[in-house]
Amino acid sequence: MSVAVFPSGMPCTSPLGLCSLNIIVGDLQGVAEVTATAASDTPEAQFITSQSLFILDDGSTLESRDISAINLINNESVANLSITGGTGAWENATGRLMVRGIVDFAAGTSSGKLRGRICTPNDD
Repeated sequence: MSVAVFPSGMPCTSPLGLCSLNIIVGDLQGVAEVTATAASDTPEAQFITSQSLFILDDGSTLESRDISAINLINNESVANLSITGGTGAWENATGRLMVRGIVDFAAGTSSGKLRGRICTPNDD
């Protein structure tokens, strides 16, 4: 599970000024810093590309490039994350993750379920 907050005091390097800090619980434990790199809108949806840095409780990291869509009518969201690397236990990791959830624009939060597969060179 992932819960995102959009803290106003968080340093944000996004050219759009859109960053989030996600608390990750479950098989992975830690936080993910998400930085939006581009966005486009239609009357019904917002599409966002971003980069994520997962900082896990064991000190290892994961990096991903992401594509997200938010339904602006019912606030449902889906994000596809392509794992591009990591450190520690996740060095040279690859894989794909998907997050499905709900965005609460009024509260500045979102929550969702994170699923997928992460592989390392040592996987059999």
